[in-house]
Amino acid sequence: EWSESARLSEVNSLCRSCVDQGPLYRAALDDKELELYFNLVRRVQRVMDLARELGVRVMVDAEWVDIQPAIDHLVIFLQREYNRGHRPVVFHTYQTYLRGMHDSVLRDLERSRREGWRFGAKVVRGAYMVSEREKAKARGVDAPICDSYEATEANYHATIQSIMRHNVDARSAPGQECGKTTEGEILIASHN
Repeated sequence: EWSESARLSEVNSLCRSCVDQGPLYRAALDDKELELYFNLVRRVQRVMDLARELGVRVMVDAEWVDIQPAIDHLVIFLQREYNRGHRPVVFHTYQTYLRGMHDSVLRDLERSRREGWRFGAKVVRGAYMVSEREKAKARGVDAPICDSYEATEANYHATIQSIMRHNVDARSAPGQECGKTTEGEILIASHN
């Protein structure tokens, strides 16, 4: 997959080289923003190094839809580096009140299997329902959240079941090599 080898700075350069200065061009980070991003990565890596040394896990929380793609990018990068070995260090938070979140979990489970690292997840329903609806309404777009509590519950339980199924499959074909499924870990949060 191209995202395994493309660095953020390369994607940025590609976007900045666009002749038409449309939305993709405007979304690219400038040099100062890239510097800030790489500083963030170095700081977070120090936290993860200490967590690995101490044998603890780090739950990276989820946020508003507007900034979640940056968090997703960083967490996948960290999971690739720190979730090898006998247990994951980095856990990604999946907000199941968001439409399509189950598909995101399936994609990340497959990615962990294909790349040979341990999946780590914190599964929550979510906490930004009101603000996400308000932002979507102000922008004149559909809200990214499920239409009902029942739809959120279905998404929540499907996500948990998929992760558990992944672990059952891992037990029947254990291994650390790339392309072999390794068991993941899950924290099921029921507080929201």
